Amino acid sequence: MDKLRFLIVSDLHSSVNTENTNDSRLIFDAGSQSSEHADAFIDFAKNLNQNIDCLICPGDISNKGEVEGFSAGWKFLHKVKDDLDIEHLLCVPGNHDHQSRPGDNFSAIHEIKFVSPPFPTSDLAINTQFWGWHWSHVQFENYNVIKLNSSAYHGLNDEYKHGRVAIETVNQISEYLKSDNFEEKKFNLLLCHHHPVKMEHVDENFDSEVMEGGQMLLKELDGSNVGPWLVVHGHKHFASLGYGMTDRSTPPVIFSAGSLGANLYPKIKDKTSNQFYILCIDLQKTLDEECLVGTFEAYSWNLRNGWHNSKSNHLPHKGGFGSSVKPVHIMKQIKTLLQGNTYINSNDLASIQEEIEFYTPGQFQELLDKMKKNHLRVDYDGNQILEVANNE
Repeated sequence: MDKLRFLIVSDLHSSVNTENTNDSRLIFDAGSQSSEHADAFIDFAKNLNQNIDCLICPGDISNKGEVEGFSAGWKFLHKVKDDLDIEHLLCVPGNHDHQSRPGDNFSAIHEIKFVSPPFPTSDLAINTQFWGWHWSHVQFENYNVIKLNSSAYHGLNDEYKHGRVAIETVNQISEYLKSDNFEEKKFNLLLCHHHPVKMEHVDENFDSEVMEGGQMLLKELDGSNVGPWLVVHGHKHFASLGYGMTDRSTPPVIFSAGSLGANLYPKIKDKTSNQFYILCIDLQKTLDEECLVGTFEAYSWNLRNGWHNSKSNHLPHKGGFGSSVKPVHIMKQIKTLLQGNTYINSNDLASIQEEIEFYTPGQFQELLDKMKKNHLRVDYDGNQILEVANNE
């Protein structure tokens, strides 16, 4: 195996209550798994003919703590896994999966501990660790997974307003990663619901929903020296991909997943859409470079077009992560190829495109900006350059 593919669906906001149509598109018929939005997604994902290794959901399976909605959404995720012949399912709870506010429920997490199939895994020992210490470790042949419950303290005071990882939990995870009980793999995945870094750019508000302790957690993961990290989270309903801060050579890749099923709130509904994603990790390049190298595909949904290739500026249909070549060096190579030529096409750019494939959307935009400043006209599709001409 040289490639590893993750199918990522987040923030389902599943419900069996038709009164929740203002919140969610994933309204299931009570007593069945029927949902028009769910069925359309499965059909579309099947037709992509991707060989998916693992299905990932970073939480908010339910909507507003609805027990029946959680059960329906959890069964839906298993149906996706089975229908697409996916071997593994990785999931953590979100704030909507807890009965976060005081009320009739005597425990904020009681119901989802006893759901069927068992949540978040089928392994009782792993589940006991997860619910007891708010995190657990799962290992696979090529990668390690740290699952974190960033909603662990919901139900207390106003904790429902934000995420949290306790400092003691951060220290516990850090000590475990450095112990003999942890076997280093090609890369590591941190799966959580809340974002560990503020995202004030999403709705231009101060971000009070961020995971408290998140920056410390990222720093400890970064300093654990156990290989590169991929962080996957949901919650903001807004897709983005970039790098975390580091004082070492390999920053973590942070992937923020948009929502599969929620009706988007007014401040972001014109900026993004319902989405799902396929992340492809290049295992050999990741091993050789000792940093996470791969590509992504993003797919969007709207009433007019149904499911389709993403046209978002924030997360276009295709992009990547892990390139070590700066845009300024790519631009210089392009200018060299243009010497004596009016223009160059994709055939001339083949070797350069192999590196651009792993550019994040931000890095690709940086390359476009540099070429514009150097009077180069460029035609492109996604992150693939089709033609470059000299406008001077």
